[in-house]
Amino acid sequence: MTALSESSVQTAITLGSHVTAQAAPVFQSGSGLGGMESLGKMVLGLLVVVALIFACAALVKRMGPMRQFSGANQQLRVLGSQAVGQRERVVVIQTEDARLVLGVTSQSITHLHTLPPLPEDEVATKDHETKTLPTFREALAHNLKKKMARTSSQRDNS
Repeated sequence: MTALSESSVQTAITLGSHVTAQAAPVFQSGSGLGGMESLGKMVLGLLVVVALIFACAALVKRMGPMRQFSGANQQLRVLGSQAVGQRERVVVIQTEDARLVLGVTSQSITHLHTLPPLPEDEVATKDHETKTLPTFREALAHNLKKKMARTSSQRDNS
């Protein structure tokens, strides 16, 4: 092994430091948030996709396939339904020429009885007699009025 002189070692160290200083890569970012931009774009894209899914679900719910059966000129109409078990029902269906009493389970539908059709004037009056459920706003206002009347009558009695 040969011994290196002190001057050659100093020269090697000096050359090495110049080479490393020149060859060191410099990372420069315009804003300093290079990864945050791509993360923001990804989150924005995800939110757009989720919003699109909810919009499609609302559209299907509003104009879904079962909406075609709800109308005044239906050939079949459910007149009544009564649960007789957890998954069993007795249903009365109005057709053009008869009323059908059906037993409906999760596995089958069974014809139980046939009744004569209702006269047209009875069908029209039953359509007008059907009660619609109040909206949430109407029900809340009604219940608040009842409660206020009760509390004021209790104060008057005390």
